[in-house]
Formats: sequence, C-alpha cells, structure tokens
Amino acid sequence: MRNGCDQEGRRRTKKKGCDSWGWLGCGGCLTAVILITTLIFSILAYTAAKDVRHNNSPHCFKVYATGANEPLDEQGEPIGTMYGVLKVDEDKIDWKFDYRDFTTEPDQLHIHGPLTIHDSRDATAGIYVDLGDGYGSVEGAYGTQGTLTPKKAISVDEETAFAIMANPELFYVNVHNPTFVNGAARGTLGTRTKCDV
Repeated sequence: MRNGCDQEGRRRTKKKGCDSWGWLGCGGCLTAVILITTLIFSILAYTAAKDVRHNNSPHCFKVYATGANEPLDEQGEPIGTMYGVLKVDEDKIDWKFDYRDFTTEPDQLHIHGPLTIHDSRDATAGIYVDLGDGYGSVEGAYGTQGTLTPKKAISVDEETAFAIMANPELFYVNVHNPTFVNGAARGTLGTRTKCDV
C-alpha cells in the first residue's frame, strides 16, 4: 500500500481520503465535476444561441430613456424622457419612441453596446448601430416633444441582429440633441413586448 490506497487504488482506507474511484486520483473527482459543469453550461449557451437563430420572428424590446441614466460625470436632460419599442428583425431594425420635455430637438439616435455583465450602471460602450436622424418631431409646450420613428427600417446584418436578440440587456439606446451632445437620454433594452411597431 502507498498513500492509503492499495496497488489498484480502488479501496478506501483510513489513512488517506481516497475513494472507490481511486483511478481518478485523490483530487480527480473535483476536476471531473468542474469539467462536466463547464460542458453543461457550454451546451446550454450553444442551445440558447441556436434557438435565437432559428426563431425568425422579430424581437421587440421596451425602452425607457432618461437623462438620469447618462453617466454620472455627464449631465443629460433634467426632466426629459423617451419611451417606446425597438424592433429587431434578422436583417433590419425599426422603432417608435415618444419623447417629451426635451430642451432641444433630438438630432442623433444610436444603439450602443455590447457592455459586459460586470460593467457598472454608468459604463459606456461604442455605437453598435447608428439609427441616424431620419425622423421628425413637433414642438411641445416645454422644449420639444414628439415621436422618433424612421422613414424606413435600418438594414443590419444577421450577426448584429442576433447579438442584440441574444443579450438585449447588454445594449442601450442613446438619444442626443444640441444641448447634450454626449447624450440627452439613455435607456437599456428592456423586457420583450408585443411587436406593434
């Protein structure tokens, strides 16, 4: 006997903690559990991505953007808000957002991302999809208010669309205006909703 196991390493003795699966080695069981767990999570992630790609129906997400959601070191609209629905299809993106109480009229609209799950609330990411300025607005009682909607849906490739569909929480919409050029209001893509865009 050596190290508390017999020559075949299959018997448990009181000297060492080798179990009946001694051929794995005294630390082998932990390694096996880690490998199996990693494999299971990889299969689940692959299955989720595959489901998104095979689901050809559009994904619609609620968006609620405010100036308070802008990074802490950058001021956004003090009371202005924007809310509506973003529709992501496999080859295009459409949207309809209502905004109100802006100090000046919006002139840029972007989807930013992807963030990581470890990023802080006010972390920023680069422009992922430029939604352009192909929309109109009307003057409101205070500043501006109106509706942002494209003249036609923005074309995107499948990889871009599927990335947003699979992890919407890692993307946010940012609307800009001349008063707040770095961002007037920001909102993370929210829960899925009915596609009425």
